[in-house]
Amino acid sequence: MSSEGMKEFVMFNVSGAIGTALFYALYTALVWAYPVEWPYPATAAWVGSYTPSIAWQHVLHQLFVFGTPEGGSVLSGLGKTYVVYSASLVGSTAINWLAVEKLSVAANAAFVLGLVITGAINFVASKYWAFADDGSGGDDKDD
Repeated sequence: MSSEGMKEFVMFNVSGAIGTALFYALYTALVWAYPVEWPYPATAAWVGSYTPSIAWQHVLHQLFVFGTPEGGSVLSGLGKTYVVYSASLVGSTAINWLAVEKLSVAANAAFVLGLVITGAINFVASKYWAFADDGSGGDDKDD
């Protein structure tokens, strides 16, 4: 990986950490706010916080990593970002289930394993698809 590619990958993870912190804050607030008698309040909070978190993650990646495609807007590629992160949710769930249930990996280690694998896939899919303006890769961010 080139030094520019490594810088993008590091910044992708930094913006991902910021987005994850926001996601966790909203998730925690929703868990606290949902009435206890509701069925599956944690699951409802997960969905209720995950869905908007993709949008702000997209914006963070535009701001810190890929920039906005030429002639594009903040919303450019948002639908593709939803596809990438939805696939990541399915993939990380499968990785976690396999690691914990079939391979007897500790839950915390399986969590990290899922993040590492899907994080790398998210980076490649975001760079070369969700944020690509002409099929050659994301627009270089001006520093």
